[in-house]
Amino acid sequence: MARLRRVPEADRPRDPGRRARARTPLSKRPAIGGIGVGVAVGWNIAAIGAVATRMSHAYGVGLATIGLLTTTQFLVHMSMQIPGGRTADRFGARPTAFAGLAVIAAGNAIALASPSIALAFAGRAVVGFGTGLAFVSGLDYLRARGGTPFLLGVYGGASVLAPGVALAVVPVFGGFRAPYETTIVVVALATLAMILAPASGRTERHAGDRLEAGFFRDRRLYRYAAIHAMSFGVNV
Repeated sequence: MARLRRVPEADRPRDPGRRARARTPLSKRPAIGGIGVGVAVGWNIAAIGAVATRMSHAYGVGLATIGLLTTTQFLVHMSMQIPGGRTADRFGARPTAFAGLAVIAAGNAIALASPSIALAFAGRAVVGFGTGLAFVSGLDYLRARGGTPFLLGVYGGASVLAPGVALAVVPVFGGFRAPYETTIVVVALATLAMILAPASGRTERHAGDRLEAGFFRDRRLYRYAAIHAMSFGVNV
């Protein structure tokens, strides 16, 4: 990865642009707060799919159209990955996580208004914007607070465990609003956890770096993309 970023010893002790890490062990509150953000993001992945047939009847559309709601969310989520990281660098991981959670809640609130497929698509696009902000900043928050590689892995695991829990929980509630209402509750709990968690300093890394066109010609980049697509992508 060091060669991929063209930075010798990247993220190692000798890297002058290494992100700051907390010197004290990570306590429970920041760990719960950060992981809560990952759970809130992950819940949105499967909340609609958990009641896809019910949603198709409520909206009067086919299952394929319901599937496109999640596709819409992921397209916006993908486009927000780099901007989300830049935002966390500039304003801090914790404030960015709060902003992302607020946008996720707003997107779900939009779709609550009525069983309109147009509102549903608009809401999913807004949710994708929020998850793009929240996912990166939640991870960066844990890192800034001194999270170990293991804990960062737990964060990723929590974000894909949440969809499984959503598949079991969302169908218990009736109506087309169930995915949106349960998500708002999960986001509220994650927000509370972050409120109780301590602040973190800004952790901007390699501020002078520029993304060059040659970066996309590196074949290793596509190897990692394929691994991610065949693991997380196929799972979703």
